[in-house]
Amino acid sequence: MGLLLLTLVTSFVGVVADPVTGVVPFSDCYDNGLPRYCMHIRVEDFRESDHSANISIYFNLRLDNGISGMYSLDIQNSHNNILSDLPVYLQQNSTYPIASNHSITDWLFSNTTRIHAFGAVEFYPYDSWLFNLTIYTPLFPPSRLAAEFDTAPLPGWIAQCLPSTSSCFTISANTVVVSFVVNRADWQSLPVRALPLVLLFVLSVSMIEMPRAVTDKVTIITSVIVFVALFLFNLSGNLPPRTFASTYAESLLFDILLIASVLLVEAIIEARVNLIYELRQTDFFVRGCIRTSIQLLTMSLIVVIILWPHYFAYQGYLNEFNWVNIPIADSLLCFIIPFIGIIVDLLLLWFGRDALRGRYE
Repeated sequence: MGLLLLTLVTSFVGVVADPVTGVVPFSDCYDNGLPRYCMHIRVEDFRESDHSANISIYFNLRLDNGISGMYSLDIQNSHNNILSDLPVYLQQNSTYPIASNHSITDWLFSNTTRIHAFGAVEFYPYDSWLFNLTIYTPLFPPSRLAAEFDTAPLPGWIAQCLPSTSSCFTISANTVVVSFVVNRADWQSLPVRALPLVLLFVLSVSMIEMPRAVTDKVTIITSVIVFVALFLFNLSGNLPPRTFASTYAESLLFDILLIASVLLVEAIIEARVNLIYELRQTDFFVRGCIRTSIQLLTMSLIVVIILWPHYFAYQGYLNEFNWVNIPIADSLLCFIIPFIGIIVDLLLLWFGRDALRGRYE
């Protein structure tokens, strides 16, 4: 084998390959340079039920050295030394593309196979599915690979190279590694991503209601609780089985149920405290400051005790699934939105004392 490697050492001419990946555009496949390595990977579909994709693999090898025979192409999808499926093993005999010249030999591998991805539905709606194909090429390591990755229309999904890489293809020894992810399209994930933020905003704004309007506040909070409970029931029934936890969306909605319950108790306590100070004929501005202090303390405890543990728990899971991206903006908004109502309340109390006096007294 070592002698074979030595006899096959040649060099390419033409466009310079990417210095990192050794990959050139697929259009360079049919130039006159030999040896020729051409690879085309196409994602034909993505099946959400078992998170698998039908992937077509085209690989063409042409040499100008008079060597011919049967060679194999081994394909496997692995991550952290774990295989998602049994390796695909292809064999192909050489052909002579130029009948009169038997020194030029050609191997053409073409196959379509269904491969299961790596990932976790627990990150829904941010779930991302990794394909890390290792393709063992015959003969010797390619010095330059003409490669192309594309995808058929995938309704609701987008296949793309890993954001941390400049290409889906990387040459390593006598292998070509093809890495890409399949993510949910924004139009599919955005409604579920936005719903918790909208509900947090509604709960936050409900805190602007005056203590005497406790009935209105209780009605708003109760409506949120009923809506979230019904939505969770519908959402849980439409997701694939989870492996180790509820999904990100479910956990956040459970948090909102807990937050709404805490605010329901807080509204009753706030109304009672206001009544006590009202009977003592305490100035309305002092009562407003006391009320806002109760709200600020309650919301701070909610963020620290409920939202923060949820955020850090899933950040820990991301260490294992490092290709999954939970936008930092979504997480920050979960911590900021609960305080909007309190900030507005403080501004109204400070700049609208005269207008508010009648509502307190």
